[in-house]
Amino acid sequence: MINRACEAPTRIDLMPTDVPARARRIAKVSATMAVLTLVVAVLQVVAYGAIFLDPDGLAELASRQVLPPGATFTLTPASIAAGFVTGAIPVALSLYGLWHAHALFRGWRDGPIFTQVAGRRLVRMGAALALMPIAAMLSSGLTSLVLTLGNPPGQRTVQIAVSDDPIVMAVAGGLLIVVGWVMAEAARLAEENEAFV
Repeated sequence: MINRACEAPTRIDLMPTDVPARARRIAKVSATMAVLTLVVAVLQVVAYGAIFLDPDGLAELASRQVLPPGATFTLTPASIAAGFVTGAIPVALSLYGLWHAHALFRGWRDGPIFTQVAGRRLVRMGAALALMPIAAMLSSGLTSLVLTLGNPPGQRTVQIAVSDDPIVMAVAGGLLIVVGWVMAEAARLAEENEAFV
């Protein structure tokens, strides 16, 4: 009996004691990231809106990044409004991903990490990232079209921007989707096991 009583403290001492400290660090970093994602989303909206408040700057940006070299176009209130809508496609998708990132970090700040909700948010963030190249190409094509709709027939342009970035974004988005899927499934199995105990 004496030997067993002496062994118990030894087993307790071997248990990890830094789990609460690590949890607090994760919560602290998550709180910072929750604020940062919200700030980035607001800045993105403000920056996008500011582009359309400066017609001269908008025309220069369109001729340099949206339309092919030498393309002619005339900015009108209708074309500016249409360009605002078509250009907002990737912005809206980015805001969707940032919102789920904000919700994910806010959840990690306030509660457990490995949950089905966190897994689903990772999946949605990954989907937004993976779809961003498609949204960017669709946006560039539609924007170039609406900006040149006022041109005579034969001078209207559809310009689709393509770069190496979409491959990286698609791979990163796919990785987030798989990680989120695995996390959600693991959390579901853990909850089921707890229900049986």
